[in-house]
Amino acid sequence: MNQSQYNQIIELFGSNVFTEGSVFTIDAPTSVFITGPSQLREGESGTFVGSFFPTSSTPIKYIMYNGTTKIPTQWDGQGRAYETYAGITLYEDTGAI
Repeated sequence: MNQSQYNQIIELFGSNVFTEGSVFTIDAPTSVFITGPSQLREGESGTFVGSFFPTSSTPIKYIMYNGTTKIPTQWDGQGRAYETYAGITLYEDTGAI
């Protein structure tokens, strides 16, 4: 299933159609789609949004890697986790850069 098919199914059957335990559930292979800007230039910002199914109550967490090495998590003054690498900061809870 690709992102376009996923979007069409959501439009037809509603956002709960991939939620485990719903009255009407479509059983599809576990998939994840990340949408967001394809590139960001210095000084620009953007937000990446993850969609996954089947849907569960588990929150999506955005984590930054450099190759196979995870960038260390830091915490801001409001208790939000983020990673910074090469001048780019990614917030784990929202995907905002």
